[in-house]
Amino acid sequence: MAAALWRVALAAALAALAVGAPVEEALATDDECAAGADCGLEALQHRKEVKVGVAQTEAPAISHEALLQAMAADGVPEEHLEEARAELAATAKLSAAEIEARSNGTCTTWTGGTCTISSCAASRGATECSAFRCVCRSGFCEQNGVCRFNTHRATQQYAGAWGAPTTGSWGMPGGSSWGAPAPTATAGWGAAWGAPSPSAGWGAPSAWGTPGTVGSTSSGRAGNRDTGGTCMLGDCDRSRGDTHCSHNTGFKCMCRKGSRVVRGRCVFR
Repeated sequence: MAAALWRVALAAALAALAVGAPVEEALATDDECAAGADCGLEALQHRKEVKVGVAQTEAPAISHEALLQAMAADGVPEEHLEEARAELAATAKLSAAEIEARSNGTCTTWTGGTCTISSCAASRGATECSAFRCVCRSGFCEQNGVCRFNTHRATQQYAGAWGAPTTGSWGMPGGSSWGAPAPTATAGWGAAWGAPSPSAGWGAPSAWGTPGTVGSTSSGRAGNRDTGGTCMLGDCDRSRGDTHCSHNTGFKCMCRKGSRVVRGRCVFR
């Protein structure tokens, strides 16, 4: 019995030595550990800090084509998209060290220009007016008063900005958070909106109109009479039908009572 226990203890000791050997060999080859074994913990902590620093500076992965599509969807003008294409092509030829060096630079966005009286000058590049200051759009950084495309900043801002549509971030695709996929007599557009019942001010079901359209209820409450036009600078366009517009409507071209919107035009029921 004693011999059996001794063999088990010996096997456990040999296994522990086998596991620890690679760690000791790795620390022995490290310059910080050349003076002795006391540096082992400090070396391991240093390696962890380096990895964390790299993770913080690395931009999320996104293809150049996907990045350009995201910028176009964000309203970046074509002339500035061309600048981005050229810079992305040049970045693809750089080494990893050169790309990392570029990503470590600072990025300022105010060009020094203002837009209090007029728009930002085109010579300042891809700008937008914010708080009466001409600042660089997303993906661009200020250089000598001009906004220039910055690959690292653009990647950080456009890659994964919305996040994946998971239940953890967007919630379950059901009535509790996204709303029901279609209006029903019992659930409306989801539990948050409630059922479209007469007691809720929707009027009788006969006044709801044909499914898939919007209009006004029999009680005169507007389902949606906004045509999408404005009268801020002039009268509403005649193509929108019988509309009225004033400061009371927020300078919006609204359909008159008794009519509804169909593809941006007022038509009588």
